[in-house]
Amino acid sequence: MEVWLQAPKSLQATLLPLCAAKMLPPLLLLPSTSSSSSTTTTSSFSFLLILLPSLHPLLFFHPLPPNYSAVQAIEGSGPITSISWSPDSTVLAVAFGNSVLALVDPATGQDVNVTEDDENLTPVLSFAWRSNSILTVGSSDGTVVDYDFRKDDTSICFYNGHRRGVCSLKWSDNRRYLASGGHDKLVHIWDACMPVSHHHPRRHQWLHRISSHTSIVKALDWWPTRSNQLVSGGGRNDQCIKFWNTVNGSCLNSIDAGSEVCALLWDKNKSELLTSHGFPKNQLTLWNYPSMTRAAELFGHSSRVHFLAGSPLGGVVASAAADETLNLS
Repeated sequence: MEVWLQAPKSLQATLLPLCAAKMLPPLLLLPSTSSSSSTTTTSSFSFLLILLPSLHPLLFFHPLPPNYSAVQAIEGSGPITSISWSPDSTVLAVAFGNSVLALVDPATGQDVNVTEDDENLTPVLSFAWRSNSILTVGSSDGTVVDYDFRKDDTSICFYNGHRRGVCSLKWSDNRRYLASGGHDKLVHIWDACMPVSHHHPRRHQWLHRISSHTSIVKALDWWPTRSNQLVSGGGRNDQCIKFWNTVNGSCLNSIDAGSEVCALLWDKNKSELLTSHGFPKNQLTLWNYPSMTRAAELFGHSSRVHFLAGSPLGGVVASAAADETLNLS
């Protein structure tokens, strides 16, 4: 199997049809690699999208990186289940359906680290980089593990609490607090400085367990400038956006969004929150914060909008849906 890096012919259209796929995986945005930061605008960004057509996964970059090449995936590795860039954007983590985890150098297309295929491991559902060398991984069996790929024994921390698959992971900006959301309808807040005991320094107990959502929690994000405030969104049977004080675990506010909340994203420059939704409208909703009044609704997808990604400087958002389209807003 090969994962090819290719450039779309044009990104001028706001709606891009994609190759046929049963489910779109996450999409990511890359910081601009221009050597002159003064020439970078809010619309100058690169993005990465991985598709899952029936034959080969595809990776699209725009603009096309210099000296791009094919990323060689492991034969029989199955579909791509999760992707994530390191904070410095020098390494791409890619998880495959057979539980293999690969770290890829995008400049060369070569694997810099690959875990062995192990039938005892479960598929990875979510990623979050704790640092440029430590990757936090959430799996379908509910386990959350920190991996340090500089060490021979790569598993350095374990977060035990979820009962089913962990579909969302987010580190706070100061990298001390980890939020996790799962298929078990739970949200956990973890303090990386709080192990279970001195006898088990690599195992962590949750700081707060939040059980007020009544459906899967896939939408999570931290307030950009406050490490003690988290927002979460519930799935089809919940449809609520909830704000949390992560110091004491209290709920600051709860809003009925009217439909399942698939993803959410804070605006880096304004006090606004963007959410993506499913049936019946499949829309993006922009909320004023803290009033949580609707500032705008954006339409263009015909099925639930699974993923959101913002440009590094703000101002541009890409959304991907199960209708196999990508919108740039």
